[in-house]
Amino acid sequence: MKNIEFNIFLFGFLLNAVWEMLQMPLFSFSSEASLWEISLFCMRASLGDAFMLIIMYWLTAAFFQYRDWINNSKANQVALFIVIGVVMTIVFEALATGPLQRWEYNELMPTLPILGTGVAPLLQWLLIPPLVLWIVRRQIQARISRDI
Repeated sequence: MKNIEFNIFLFGFLLNAVWEMLQMPLFSFSSEASLWEISLFCMRASLGDAFMLIIMYWLTAAFFQYRDWINNSKANQVALFIVIGVVMTIVFEALATGPLQRWEYNELMPTLPILGTGVAPLLQWLLIPPLVLWIVRRQIQARISRDI
């Protein structure tokens, strides 16, 4: 549990897996899609989400030139981390629901005017990243306390 990226990936995957499953009613699936296929779709999305969190962490670390920023994060570091995720989400959702046709929203999904980004995916990247940071920071601090 000493590796920051491992912790971000693990907790990011777990939290995003729950979110992905909960937001599935807002997406359209083929009537032939089985529960297993939909679950696999959610798990693949959660893996992608976890990797996104790692990229967000690395970009924030590169910008502030400080790899251990997560341990004593400042508001501007957390804000940048979240903004990166939101921008990535807007771009990925536009590509996935547009030219790549990876998925589509159903009529239950509220979307942002002009952008067309689903509100649920956007909320996901506003809520889960700070929660992941909080959990990982607690893991780091607990390890430091045990090592003292």
